[in-house]
Amino acid sequence: MKKRLVIIVIFVAFLVSSSIIYHFSTENVEKEKNQSEESTENVEKENIIPGESVDENNLDLNENESEEEQSTEVIDEKENQQSNPIPSIPPSSNPTSTPTPTVTSTPKPSTTPKQTATPTPSSSSTPTATPTPSSPAKESTLWEKLGISEYDYYHKPMWSWQNVDFPVNGSPDNPNSCTSSDDCRNKCQRYGDDYLKSHNGSYSCSVVNSYSGDYLGEDFVFTEI
Repeated sequence: MKKRLVIIVIFVAFLVSSSIIYHFSTENVEKEKNQSEESTENVEKENIIPGESVDENNLDLNENESEEEQSTEVIDEKENQQSNPIPSIPPSSNPTSTPTPTVTSTPKPSTTPKQTATPTPSSSSTPTATPTPSSPAKESTLWEKLGISEYDYYHKPMWSWQNVDFPVNGSPDNPNSCTSSDDCRNKCQRYGDDYLKSHNGSYSCSVVNSYSGDYLGEDFVFTEI
């Protein structure tokens, strides 16, 4: 007997809990439908283009038809649930409505090519100075290397102890001036011969050349005995 009573109590508790669960589930379904209807109505109101008139009678008829359809759907669902009771999740304390998706239009890329500005040469640019070729280093002359002037290089004896006693192409006022090397040598010898007539000794006539090697004349040298 005790076992039967326990089974009956469990069965009764099961029936009571299932009826409570069914009651809450139907209330939640109705709330969700009402919320979905409100959201669809709000979306329809937002999508109405301004400036267009809306026929209120048509809206009322549509609402009545939707309510009748919803009531028939609720009755069908109740009958299905009575025939096949399904345990439902207890309702949450803060039911939220499903968000409506928003469609955003993506801008199309423009097909026009970008124009790049080509830089124009500025008129205020200063011309670059072209380097002038440097003159080659001047080589020192022969007389500069010897440390004398150009005149001395061509007209002075190369040996400092020599004197030009009979110059070639000398001044016409000079009686010892001669026209060539042979003429200078002959005049030097005649002068020496005459000089020995009054002096005891010997003489010599030597060639005098410049630093450049040019013939300048004859040098008379007397050696006394």
